[in-house]
Amino acid sequence: MARNGIEDGFLGPMTRIGRVYTPTCGEIDRDMGAIAAALLNTAGAARGIHPLNSFAAVGPDARALVSRQTGLDVYVPIRELAQRGGDVLLMESALKR
Repeated sequence: MARNGIEDGFLGPMTRIGRVYTPTCGEIDRDMGAIAAALLNTAGAARGIHPLNSFAAVGPDARALVSRQTGLDVYVPIRELAQRGGDVLLMESALKR
């Protein structure tokens, strides 16, 4: 019987159904990679409240940068960082799966 794309073992987001996101859960999608996981496990890391698009920060202003994020205003952390003259580092893996 066909299982709608999961016969190869891929269950996608269905493996997390029923779980409730909190900024302190420390969970990320594995596709985010080791750097994102390390950031979340760094002492003093702060994370936004949005379950699908949370931003994380480390440092003395981390909590202030992410604390005003809401479900309707997801990008507050980026605006806050820009207003403070901060920078964003974007990294992409060259590895293909």
